[in-house]
Amino acid sequence: NNGVLDSVTGGQPSGNNNFVNAATFNNGASGSITLVNGSPTDRLTLGGNYNGTAGSQIRVDVNLDQRVRQSDVVAINGQNNGQTTLVLNRLDNPSTTLFSATPVQVIVAGGGNGNVTLSQGIQGNGFATQELVQNGPGSFQIVSRLNTASAAGTTGSITALITSLNVGFFQSVSAFIGAPNPTQDDNTATASVSSNNMSWAQLNQAAAQQKEMTATPGIMPNTVSGGLWARGVAGDFTVRATNTAIFGATSIPSPSRVTNNFAGMQVGIDGGVFNIDNTGWNLHLGATGGEVFADGRQQLGTDTRGNFNVPFVGVYSALTNGPFFSDLSYRHDFYSSRFSDTLAGLNNQNIRIESNTVAGSAGYRFDFENLFGTELPYFVEPSGSTSYTNTFVGQFPVTGGSLKIDNIESILSRLGVRFGTAFLATDNIALQPFVTGSVWHEFAGNVRTRFITSAIPAAGALPAVASTEVPILTNRIGTFGQVGVGVSGQILDSPIIAYIRSDFRFGDRLDGYAVNGGVRYQF
Repeated sequence: NNGVLDSVTGGQPSGNNNFVNAATFNNGASGSITLVNGSPTDRLTLGGNYNGTAGSQIRVDVNLDQRVRQSDVVAINGQNNGQTTLVLNRLDNPSTTLFSATPVQVIVAGGGNGNVTLSQGIQGNGFATQELVQNGPGSFQIVSRLNTASAAGTTGSITALITSLNVGFFQSVSAFIGAPNPTQDDNTATASVSSNNMSWAQLNQAAAQQKEMTATPGIMPNTVSGGLWARGVAGDFTVRATNTAIFGATSIPSPSRVTNNFAGMQVGIDGGVFNIDNTGWNLHLGATGGEVFADGRQQLGTDTRGNFNVPFVGVYSALTNGPFFSDLSYRHDFYSSRFSDTLAGLNNQNIRIESNTVAGSAGYRFDFENLFGTELPYFVEPSGSTSYTNTFVGQFPVTGGSLKIDNIESILSRLGVRFGTAFLATDNIALQPFVTGSVWHEFAGNVRTRFITSAIPAAGALPAVASTEVPILTNRIGTFGQVGVGVSGQILDSPIIAYIRSDFRFGDRLDGYAVNGGVRYQF
């Protein structure tokens, strides 16, 4: 009367094709259908409908080892209705059971809206989980799922670092180009030559002392000059993303939040030809290098940690003419990286990473006098930049297989404006304070990571298991804003120019800050 079905033939069921021919099988509040006998090959068929209620149980043997993947099955020819609790007798070792693309059917029904829940969660190994899902009206199966946060934790750390460095560390090289001291010889060109936020303070000395100047400063045609520069940068960024694992027709998203902090040094040397053939155009060529030290940590769902040393080398060129400036650069980054994640089986794992970047920028400075009722010169400088980065990441082992991150592309573009002035702080120190505002956007698409299961050879009666792939997509930062403040300065009649600035960035998926300062020696 209470729906108890402890056996089909008496004792524990031993056959694998038992059949109960009844129009409706009612499993009562304390009722139990049990196929538990230490073998996951039994099958019970109910010829009619099945009705469960709170407290009803179905008990089955199940082996979720990726080489076996079997369970007792309750087949309901009619409809599965009501509430039933599923109790699993695990025959495998949960800590060593890994991800498998093969589902394990437990209940097969001809329809119905029955709700089947587990008596307790299915223990996994942390990196791979096993879950009960509905795969049709009244039908349920056990499937493998990855811990998406852990599987994509390394990808998130690398992608977040690439973004942090391209946005917060590396800048348009026009910011570091200098110019020789202007002369006042009658034979020089009348066009004043300036190029950027560092040397502009130097060349605005004339504007700051306009009443005392009798001639427009200029540079002799085809003047050759060069310079050395160095700068240091430190910052902290938080990058948020969504990692979506795709299991056949099922997509399962998982949020991530990676914090990165970094600090580094960059140096450069360049030479240029100024006022080419008395046209006012200047061509600069240079080389740069340095190293960044960074670490990142995944904050949600996993404890993925990455430590990075990123030495880099590059070359650059710039073309300037009065208030116009443009530049083009190439950079290669050599990553020394180590990752740890207990769930993924990573313990200070070295992962090969290399990156190439091409970047360009252009801008124009508009000068204004007597703004705000003062005699100081002011400027407004709109500019834009775009960088393309392609990053290679080597394949590396994780629990139950390996992860392969497809090449990570980044197409970052910026539009912004800088506003400032120049004045003499003392008789021999010129300063140029400024503020900036910019909008950035990442145009590249999702980053694709592939979890590749390990192939398992046949062993005795156990069949071989082929490797399978689970793709995981990580979205990008989209659009975000930036504001900054800084000051450039020069000791007049000296070849040394210096600057310091702070930038703050904010958006739905990114926020952070960076502080950087540098010095240039013009010779």
